[in-house]
Amino acid sequence: MKSLIINIVAAIIVSAASLVLAPYVPYLVEMKISLSMLIIIISIIAVIFSVIYSVQIHRMKKAKLSEPSRLGAKSFSCLTCGEPFEAFPPDDQHSIGSIDPSPTAISITYTCVNHHKNTIFWLSTKGVLL
Repeated sequence: MKSLIINIVAAIIVSAASLVLAPYVPYLVEMKISLSMLIIIISIIAVIFSVIYSVQIHRMKKAKLSEPSRLGAKSFSCLTCGEPFEAFPPDDQHSIGSIDPSPTAISITYTCVNHHKNTIFWLSTKGVLL
């Protein structure tokens, strides 16, 4: 599946490069540039566009992985080093996180990027959640 997507993207890039060069074909013919040289030029442009596209996809994936506001995630700071970490509530009823222990809270221990353990106590919310 991944190779199919790559082939489709490559075909789109080559088509775009061809459209960009189309107005210049008469000038290139006058300059006696052969068809093989024109294909090489289009291929070089396609490679440049492919690299730009790959870099943008990599940046988008990296941004998505480091984004702290994923669905349902709460952001906390490590008590030892201060580094942020994400914590997910155990269910819809326990959505308030605290570092203070409570007899009715659900306790879950999370680890920050520096491998420090942090215990979050999830408190029950009163009333109906919409």
